[in-house]
Amino acid sequence: MNVGLRRLRDMKAGLIWILLALYLIDPVSIIYILDNKMAVDLRSFYYAAHAIELGQSPYQLDQLQALSDAAGLNDYVYPYLYPPILAMAFKPLLLFPPQLISSVYLLYNSLALMLCVVLLFGLAQKEIAAIPEKQCLLIAFFAVFMLPLHVNLTMGQINITVLLLLIASFYFCYEKTLPILAGACLAAAVLIKITPLGFIVFFMLDRRYKVIAGFVLTLLSVLGLSLMHSAGPALWQEFLNSLQATAANQTQGLSDKVAIANISLLSVANEVLGKVVGKTQATIAVIIAISAIGLALLNVSIRHIKQHKYLLILPWLCLMLLASPILYTHHLIYLLPGVFLTALVFYDKLNRLQRIAACVFIFIMGLDWPLWNYVLGIHNIAIQSISLQAICLLLISQIIYLYRLDRQHGAQRQP
Repeated sequence: MNVGLRRLRDMKAGLIWILLALYLIDPVSIIYILDNKMAVDLRSFYYAAHAIELGQSPYQLDQLQALSDAAGLNDYVYPYLYPPILAMAFKPLLLFPPQLISSVYLLYNSLALMLCVVLLFGLAQKEIAAIPEKQCLLIAFFAVFMLPLHVNLTMGQINITVLLLLIASFYFCYEKTLPILAGACLAAAVLIKITPLGFIVFFMLDRRYKVIAGFVLTLLSVLGLSLMHSAGPALWQEFLNSLQATAANQTQGLSDKVAIANISLLSVANEVLGKVVGKTQATIAVIIAISAIGLALLNVSIRHIKQHKYLLILPWLCLMLLASPILYTHHLIYLLPGVFLTALVFYDKLNRLQRIAACVFIFIMGLDWPLWNYVLGIHNIAIQSISLQAICLLLISQIIYLYRLDRQHGAQRQP
């Protein structure tokens, strides 16, 4: 009887993994490959690397477009917005034809997503042990399913790599006790995309000083190597110059070409307030700073509470997204570890109706509202920014819950 039940449980677990794998098979990306086209964002990385190889600037859009036209692909190339390290890392791929790179990159991103889930399971082993295997896999499946992963695959985004490095930093810090390696993973994520830099504060407040040491050592080492490149200093200067346009949502070839709206807090506030950019930026900066200080105080205050690290990851990820000057629906993929770990912590505290409501909330948040807004021609800022509103609500609710949890534990400690 027990053997039969165990086999049935294993079959259900296997079915969920098969469904997850099938979900990650992206038909649009496959169509791109069959049509001998490169994924949209992959073009930017590929031709940015090509530009560096030829001694040109990856931050000049006309040069990237000229390289694409010269290759006979005649596809529009979006501007390259990332630090030069990413373009340098893509240089070895120039040895292969673009179509082969697209196939390999799609396979890599799909496997990287699966590895994200595996590392999350490893990170939360103790919490998972208290929940039946079937339900753990369901939490993983729905956490993945309800976040906009497919657009990252379709567009050839780098977000999956950054997400994997972030999860790896949590895993090596809290599960494997390899803080230097955890810091190295965080540094690699920041060198690709600056937004995870706020997690330096997260680890510092948790007194993980070896993680900070690993971060600094890796960052300085990689920066030093990149500056030894003949064009390194000039490339970094160009990148720093491009940050101002990015922060103001005025990047040539992106802000003026992309029909789907940027739903960042700064962009939506500008839209609502009549594009008073200077004052809006200052106001947003103050709001983010106050939220960060409040979260930092809670970070220190609840450090003694069991599972505190899992409860804090989600609000820090929300704050990371709110602080970014560019936010599209596919960036919500960064909420995956926070959603997964929070779901594990709260699983036993919620009834069935509350679990369904939480799943519906995450599902609604992950829908591509700007796309539907554009397709239907509604152009309603309230509808367009539903995902942003959900992130704000998620952050506020988490801060309130953590504050109440801290007060509750403080009262219990009093004689």
